[in-house]
Amino acid sequence: MQHVTGHTWLQVDIKLEEPEQGTTILTLHHTGIPHEDKYGNSDVEGTTRNGWQQLIIHRIKAVFGYGL
Repeated sequence: MQHVTGHTWLQVDIKLEEPEQGTTILTLHHTGIPHEDKYGNSDVEGTTRNGWQQLIIHRIKAVFGYGL
């Protein structure tokens, strides 16, 4: 994690694998999530995880025809 003038840099690594035809595995690794946001909220990790799940992963599944 790098700090530049008070900002924290986050890193997101997304890996897509196809172990067999018709099967795709998405692995997401998000680092640099602070323990607390600038307003003092302490569950930033949980909020971030829920945001990825609800706003990104569920929508990707919907685009490819998988239920929510």
